[in-house]
Amino acid sequence: MANTMNKQARKVYEDGEGGIHRLPDECLAKAIGLTSPADACRAAAVSAAFQSAADSDAVWERFLPPDCHAVLERAVHLVDASFKKELFMDLCDEHVLLDDGKMVCQLYIHHFCCLIS
Repeated sequence: MANTMNKQARKVYEDGEGGIHRLPDECLAKAIGLTSPADACRAAAVSAAFQSAADSDAVWERFLPPDCHAVLERAVHLVDASFKKELFMDLCDEHVLLDDGKMVCQLYIHHFCCLIS
């Protein structure tokens, strides 16, 4: 009997009919958004369903600071990205000049670190 159960469980897993893959993308995105940017990138490598959820704007919006748009409105140069993940990565990699170049900011997880010149 146990052998039959294992075969059935394996078939359900292999067919993708069971487990976490049955959850809607929104649920996966919510769970992944509660982790970290590094964990979201790792989750994207698990499966197509995880990649879709992990790359969603809903996940990456949670990693951006709440005042992100207000800060970017003060940027000397337009900071433009099609997706929240792209915006997050760009802001982590590059400094942003604000207030006519009087201040420089860079994104760290969930907050900006700014220096006044």
